[in-house]
Amino acid sequence: TEFLRSLGYQKPALFDGMQFVVRSVELVYQKPAVLDDILDISANLTKLSKVSFEMQQNIFRDGDLLVEAKVKIACISNDVKRPLAFPEEIHQTLKKYVC
Repeated sequence: TEFLRSLGYQKPALFDGMQFVVRSVELVYQKPAVLDDILDISANLTKLSKVSFEMQQNIFRDGDLLVEAKVKIACISNDVKRPLAFPEEIHQTLKKYVC
C-alpha cells in the first residue's frame, strides 16, 4: 500500500471497480529480531504481469539480513473477485519500477 501511495495512488485498495489483494507470501527467516530492535525494510518490485506484481521485501538490523519476503499482489474485480488487468496507466507506472 505504501509503495502505491508513493506513486501517487491515494487509495490503492479502492480503485474504481478493482482492488489489490495479497495472492501469496514466501518468507525466509535468517535471524530473529527482538523487542526494541531498530529495523530497516526494503521493498523492490521484481516482476510485473497484466494482473499481478511481485515484490521482494527484506528486513535488516544494523545491516544484517533478518527476513526475506516475496509478496505477490494481484488485481481483482470488486464485484466477482476474479483477476482483472491493471488499467494501462497503472501498468505503465509500475513498469518503471521493475528491478
